[in-house]
Amino acid sequence: MVAAVNRSIMHPVHIVQGVSNAPCAIRSMVQRFSCINDGVATDPACGSGGFLVGALDYVYSQIESERDDENDIIENKKDYASECVYGMDYDRTIAKVAKAYMLICGDGRSNIAACDGLNSNNWDDDTVAKFMTGKGKERKLKQFDIIATNPPFAGDISNDDTLTQYELAYKLDKKGKRKKVNKLGKEKLFIERCLNMLVLGGRMAIVLPRGIMKNYSDERIRRYIMEHAIIIGVIGLGGNMFKPFTNTKTIVLFVQKRYKPLSEGQSVELGQNNIVYCVTEKSGKDKTGKIITGENGEIISDLDEITKYFNENTSFLTEEQYCELIEKNQKESVK
Repeated sequence: MVAAVNRSIMHPVHIVQGVSNAPCAIRSMVQRFSCINDGVATDPACGSGGFLVGALDYVYSQIESERDDENDIIENKKDYASECVYGMDYDRTIAKVAKAYMLICGDGRSNIAACDGLNSNNWDDDTVAKFMTGKGKERKLKQFDIIATNPPFAGDISNDDTLTQYELAYKLDKKGKRKKVNKLGKEKLFIERCLNMLVLGGRMAIVLPRGIMKNYSDERIRRYIMEHAIIIGVIGLGGNMFKPFTNTKTIVLFVQKRYKPLSEGQSVELGQNNIVYCVTEKSGKDKTGKIITGENGEIISDLDEITKYFNENTSFLTEEQYCELIEKNQKESVK
């Protein structure tokens, strides 16, 4: 087991620090977000492992600052890397890169799997051992304390073998009958997959297309999120943030999984605290994707300011606080 490290619960807003230098700065997205005592983190669309390496970097710095014995430091780093950080990616070549990075960072066992994170039916035995629990009909997804991910946006999934695993792949027709959709965007399926992979009270930071938060056609996606999680905050990243790779305007959505599922008919507003919204005005990049720097080489970005504001105005709920808030909301609704 990992020796106890005094890693105070930090805000996931640090997920956006340095994103203006994307994709490398994406690793900053998880550095402080990932740090709860002995918390186990995963990225089900890890790419080359930027989020995971960011988590390791931050926890390693905490271990180093709290210990003097070199052997103790090395052992704790190895324990954390091998026991608390997991990832998977569809692209086998990219997954190999992630695995190499993790090995360099001290992950002797390397909990990286090359697999389709959306289709657990096709996982090999090694992946099943890492990311599922139970056997036979009792088999289910392993749950994690923390998820930070930037899933792929491009393309829809139309494969029935994948779609039938998801509640979001079904909706009611005009007659009120449950009917499977023909296709659904990958990022929407990842929302459900990630929420299912979180422990109760677990937290998630996920990069999504901005349209999910405002498109009329995505209302049921937003409702699904609020039925299963408390929204902590939303940060708009702007269209230049991921250039030259994509022009898509994105957000980082921060949520905490509900400790108890809502009962049928209960309002999605129950248990919901104040939501913090922020939007970057200075992304640190121009329209071509070139990084904008000042006279001293610093990146011209307002992300530090946003980080400070977000941290000062957001918090996570304990189970006791969540239950108290639900009770308070219910009393107020009766008045």
